[in-house]
Amino acid sequence: MCSPPSLIFSALLLVSFIQSHSGLTSHSLRHHGSATHATPGDGNSRPELVVRLHEEVVLACDSNRVLAWKHNGKSVQHSAAYRVTANTLRIMKVTNQDEGPWQCEELDAKSRVLVATRAVWIVVMEIPKGAFLSFDGKRASGWLNMKEGAPLKGRCLMDGGKPAPTAYDWWLESPDGEQESLANFSTGADLAIDKILRDMHNGTIICSISHVALDNPMNTSAKVNITYSPSFAISRIPGFGFPLREGLAVSLKCDVDSNPPSRPIWMKDDGDPPVEQSPDGYLNFSSISREHIGWYKCSAEYDSSTYASSGLFINVRYEEVFTKQPPRQVEVALGGGVTLDCGDSGVSTTGPNCWGRLSGNRLEAVGAGPQLRLDSVLYQEAGAYRCVAPEKPDPLVAERKAMLTPPQDIELVVTGQPVVYPIRRNLTAVGGSQLSLSVEFCANPEATHAFWLTPTVALRPGQEGGGYIAQNVTVRIFDTFNSVQHPHAN
Repeated sequence: MCSPPSLIFSALLLVSFIQSHSGLTSHSLRHHGSATHATPGDGNSRPELVVRLHEEVVLACDSNRVLAWKHNGKSVQHSAAYRVTANTLRIMKVTNQDEGPWQCEELDAKSRVLVATRAVWIVVMEIPKGAFLSFDGKRASGWLNMKEGAPLKGRCLMDGGKPAPTAYDWWLESPDGEQESLANFSTGADLAIDKILRDMHNGTIICSISHVALDNPMNTSAKVNITYSPSFAISRIPGFGFPLREGLAVSLKCDVDSNPPSRPIWMKDDGDPPVEQSPDGYLNFSSISREHIGWYKCSAEYDSSTYASSGLFINVRYEEVFTKQPPRQVEVALGGGVTLDCGDSGVSTTGPNCWGRLSGNRLEAVGAGPQLRLDSVLYQEAGAYRCVAPEKPDPLVAERKAMLTPPQDIELVVTGQPVVYPIRRNLTAVGGSQLSLSVEFCANPEATHAFWLTPTVALRPGQEGGGYIAQNVTVRIFDTFNSVQHPHAN
């Protein structure tokens, strides 16, 4: 006596094909492995047959011994809605009630067990009604308000529509219309950005949904409003690097970037600026002067707090008006020693003192302290010396004033016999070529005579003889130069 037939699945894989033409869709079912009846929601990779509403659908079973057709686990009988043949089922006009899993079954002749195919899910295509964005679980209403640095988590949702969308594409559109892909921050319908930056302010987040029922993707978007604290950009007319001289027209401009917007406020040395500023952040000096020297910065009030830019130092070049005292002379013999004292030039010695030697309009540092000691003095060390006492708290301004308004310079005068210094001690000459020799000599009082002595002749500057030409003497301050030219070196 045989036991009642039991339902199993054979070990064959499902091989299916879909044809759609003239409102007809067909699908072939084949038997596969042991399992129970399929139920809606089994797995994420279920085979789906997407059809349009009222479309005719033909399901073919790869068997000539079909025992029954099942829909959602229930038997389907031949009727006006369903035409059942030996191995096919024809759904005349698909309705929403026809959605779900469909299977065919047969009785195996040898094992006397029921064999069922893997189910195919019929999905009746439905055009989406629309789409919208959700952020932090709340539906976006067109604007997304966030603070700079906050994380952003969004989701792209479709209102109605079947089956599920085929693709999601995320974009960020700038205010000027340029689009940037957000593919690195999105996975399917989900968008996740760790920190929102102010660069995204006034931009538009766009989600583009592709769906089988749509000829073109469906877009939904939300504009981003990001609140952020002030940042400052300071500019100057004339530009930075151009020296400012007294009497020049100068403008400082402060641009504050914040949301909500903040009004720029200029300060000088942490107080009010010396000139009135305009509402748009300009500080205009019609004729800048030395009184305007100092540190400037721009500030702004935001969220009950004060923010400020880095300091900007404005220096103004000007000519000091003073009566310069003639330098006091100190005389020292060549090779001797001398001590210069700051007190002799009228400079206070209570603070740190520095000594400098004037070279044209420059002051070259030569020593520190209230006294400067010079030993084994050379002619080249003669000249004007100055003692300066930098003031506090602003060394830059104090040093400038000290250089422009010295109380009195000390002129060092070196006296002694003439001293000759060869410009080059070693010379190399090629036989038959011209050779030039140059020397420098110094003397105080000034030398009265100068000679070139050769093995054969003695020449004064400006004379020729014996194959030698003595050039004229060139006189400089504190220095006297003499040169001789030998056209043929032997």
